[in-house]
Amino acid sequence: VDISGLWDQEVRRAGRRTIVDENRAIYWALRLEGHQVDFVTDEDVARGVLASRDYAILYITSPCLSKAAQACVRSFVNIGGSLVLGLEAASSDEANDMSVNLGDLTGSTRCSPAQVGPFALHLAEGMLDPTLPPSGKFDHGLVVGPVGPLIPTATGVTTVARFASPDGSDGGAAITMHTPTATSGRVWAYGFFGGLEHEHSMTTYDG
Repeated sequence: VDISGLWDQEVRRAGRRTIVDENRAIYWALRLEGHQVDFVTDEDVARGVLASRDYAILYITSPCLSKAAQACVRSFVNIGGSLVLGLEAASSDEANDMSVNLGDLTGSTRCSPAQVGPFALHLAEGMLDPTLPPSGKFDHGLVVGPVGPLIPTATGVTTVARFASPDGSDGGAAITMHTPTATSGRVWAYGFFGGLEHEHSMTTYDG
């Protein structure tokens, strides 16, 4: 399992580097579940590390990912590798050009985090019963930090988790899953900081 951390942009939240905090929180969430985690850079990916080390899953949290690394990530997914994209992850290249990104792999478009507030989060597919109020291991009722709901645009996109506004109306997809081609791996896209959410929920429920 990999988390790419080069080209980080500092996004301030209460004086903390959110992307760095998200990397750390995802690392510990995966380690607590017994997974081995490696950190790789854009240069590592561009040099072919995903294939040479036979990785199965790549996590990307940083907003900028180099063009060369993006091409390798596409190849990785095309041959069956699974990809997890955090909030705004890989949304631009190393020059911060937002026209160069991996968004098409998700089969969804993103709403700007600046346009939405915190939503209650209902998780499905075995994580939480979506008919119940938010609670449990992965959710504490309000999402930590900014959120950017996803709008599925491609055929076959699965909504794994959904935001719900306080009045019960549909707040948009929080996590989507897409398989771009019949032979490719799966691509998950997050509309919130999953690591920070997991960390905060453990602090809330476990003291």
